[in-house]
Amino acid sequence: MNSILRESTDSNFGRRGVSAKMQKPVIRQAENLDENRIVLYKNSKQLGHGHFVVEISSNNENLFIAAFDVESPESLLI
Repeated sequence: MNSILRESTDSNFGRRGVSAKMQKPVIRQAENLDENRIVLYKNSKQLGHGHFVVEISSNNENLFIAAFDVESPESLLI
């Protein structure tokens, strides 16, 4: 068995042979947005090397600016 196959089947390694302990955590800041918010703006934008859906919304108390990565489960919230 070669080292690449052994590396990818080891339980401490992910699919690409990278240690699971070394992977970045998924950032999901916008997953708990108020469901009753009013969406004021929503559009798809390329930001850096990623493609995001950018949303501006509000409820009675707050204004939210969120970016949802379309290629992963990550989301950012201001």
